[in-house]
Amino acid sequence: MDDKKMEQKGMGGIMKIPKKEYIGDSVYVDYNGWAYVLTTENGHYASNTIVLEPEILTALIRYKDRLTEALVEQREEAEDEH
Repeated sequence: MDDKKMEQKGMGGIMKIPKKEYIGDSVYVDYNGWAYVLTTENGHYASNTIVLEPEILTALIRYKDRLTEALVEQREEAEDEH
């Protein structure tokens, strides 16, 4: 097994799940088999940890979708005024 991936049995057999990955601004994301784990790290240790359980991740995605929709509407209204 590759040290950057873990194997998890899925409906279609074994799938490879990436291990911790840097996503920018000192933030890393990992998956513990049930929830996404976000950490901020300074290169030596994690200084902050947020565990996004499935329900919380879904709520965050819904928020992002509502925000995107509101920003598009705001932009369209501003364009209509010109």
